[in-house]
Amino acid sequence: MPALTGLLTIMEKAARKAGGKLRRDFGEIEHLQVSQKGPADFVSKADERAEDTIFRELEIARPDWGFLMEEGGEIAGAEGKPRGKGAWLGNRRLRVSARRQLNEALIATGTPYKGHGDFDEWAKIFGAIGPSVAGIRRFGAASLDLAWLAAGRYDGFWESGLSPWDTAAGCLLVREAGGFVTDYRGRSPHIADVQVLAANDILHSKLHKLLVGAIK
Repeated sequence: MPALTGLLTIMEKAARKAGGKLRRDFGEIEHLQVSQKGPADFVSKADERAEDTIFRELEIARPDWGFLMEEGGEIAGAEGKPRGKGAWLGNRRLRVSARRQLNEALIATGTPYKGHGDFDEWAKIFGAIGPSVAGIRRFGAASLDLAWLAAGRYDGFWESGLSPWDTAAGCLLVREAGGFVTDYRGRSPHIADVQVLAANDILHSKLHKLLVGAIK
C-alpha cells in the first residue's frame, strides 16, 4: 500500500521534528513560558510550537486536508478530503494486558478540576471502582494513559469531559492492541472523544457494570 506507507513516512517526519523541539524545550524547563487558557487550563509555548511544527509539516504534504487542533482550532480543508487531528503517537507493537480479575488490575483515570468535568459523577464512579481494583492512578494526560493501556502498563481507563485531541490516537491504539473502547453507555463510536471506558474484553465488562451501577 504505497499511499499509506508514504503518509506514515510524512507523519513520522512531522512527529520526530516536533519531538526534537520538545526535548530541547524541556531541557530548559526553568525558562518554559506557560500561559492560562481558562480556569485551571494551561498551555506552554512548547505545546504551541510542537503543534505548529506538526501542522506545517503536514500542510506541506497535504495542503488540501483539514485539521482540528487543540491550540490552533479547526482549519477547513477541501471538500471530501480527510481531516487530521492534533494528536500523534508512534505505533509500535502493542497488546493490552491479559488480566481478568479486577482485584489484580491497575486502573488509570483523569480527575475533574475547576471549570472542567463533573466531580460528583467522577466521585461516584471512583467510589464504585476503587474498592474493587488493585489501584487507581492519575497521570494527567488521557492520551498517555490510553497509550500505556495499549502497552499493557495499565489494565483499564475511564474519564469524561474529553476532546478529540485527547482521545483520537489513544483510542485507536487500544483498539489495535486488542482492547475495547466505549462511552459510559457501552456504545462504541468511531472515536470516543467525550466519555471513554477502555480495557480488555473481560475487564471492560466488569468495569462497565460497576460504572453504570454508580451513575444510574
